[in-house]
Amino acid sequence: AGEFQSREEIIAAAGQADTGLSMNSGYAGILQIHGYSGMDSVEILNELSAARLLLKQALQDSGSDIQMTDLGSDRMVLVFTSGEEEPGEESRRAKIQHLLEQLADFVLQEYRITVTVALGDSFPSVMEASHSFEQAKQALEYAAYMNRKGILWFSDTRMESATYYYPLDIELRLISTISSGDIEEARRIVASVISQNVENRELSIDMKQQLIEELKGTLLKLLDQKSFMESEVFENVKNRIIGIQAKEAIEPVTREIDGIMEALCGVITSKRNDVHTRTIEQITLYIAKTYMDPDLNLYRIAEKVERPEKYISQLFKDVTGTNLSDHLEKVRMDHAAVLLKKNDYTVDDIASRVGYNSSHSFRRAFKRVMGVSPSSYRQSAGE
Repeated sequence: AGEFQSREEIIAAAGQADTGLSMNSGYAGILQIHGYSGMDSVEILNELSAARLLLKQALQDSGSDIQMTDLGSDRMVLVFTSGEEEPGEESRRAKIQHLLEQLADFVLQEYRITVTVALGDSFPSVMEASHSFEQAKQALEYAAYMNRKGILWFSDTRMESATYYYPLDIELRLISTISSGDIEEARRIVASVISQNVENRELSIDMKQQLIEELKGTLLKLLDQKSFMESEVFENVKNRIIGIQAKEAIEPVTREIDGIMEALCGVITSKRNDVHTRTIEQITLYIAKTYMDPDLNLYRIAEKVERPEKYISQLFKDVTGTNLSDHLEKVRMDHAAVLLKKNDYTVDDIASRVGYNSSHSFRRAFKRVMGVSPSSYRQSAGE
């Protein structure tokens, strides 16, 4: 559904859930069970639950690598992934088509269950799966509009429609994406909306103009956010949005929307970089003041800067190129080296002064960081 912001987050979540999810290319699809529209009694919900279990079992028995999850009472999401060594897209589509046709025939014959499966285009990596999922939703809408059953691919749809496609959940995702500064994802969302309305629908001129007005409205909603209202680009961007003419061709309008989104994302990126810099400065200053505390750890640092441990750990590594724990250790060793040169303290005293309860742990850390033992370092410094 596009909620993850990085490949690493997806890998971590997939591992924690023990999905065995491949990180390669694939397809997203939505399976809908027919005959239950608008029905939500306890008996019907139990019947649908049993139907979903039967469908999942049939898919598992097929031996194919399919990830499944429920999407409401009468729908399931299917994710087909493939290894890099597998054949081309046409062959993979044919394999999925055959599998799903067999499934539809089987559940119809055995259980009198009728289904439609809508599938999006292939995603080149797992980070693009949300776009294939969105296309599957659009293909399912087309199937309902045309009263189609069976297996339907997004690429095979073209809807003659009296209205444009721009659902609320897509608008909210676009707003969220721009608010987080992710210009590439924002571009993909807009491209998907334009594609669905221009390539996959036959819209009247009035409907095209209304779609453009809706997109302008989304951008104006974004300007109401404090981060944009306080920005120096606010007036310029506002005038650019208002200046978009709905009667213009879709190509120049799309280019102008792209430029506006880039400007807005630039504001967020700049603010984020400033916040990141201040956070790193806060972390390094705190460590410089408290390195001698043996209880100083990632939790304490995160508590001080009021950020999650995982966040500051990753942020510190991304900005400085050094692990936070390595930085703390290096600060301690640098101070230890100064004390060793003075020759006023024993190694045990120095260990406690730089945050170690155990002199053994200190000696091991010092040799790991400085390359020599504390006593050897003191001797060489004295010479």
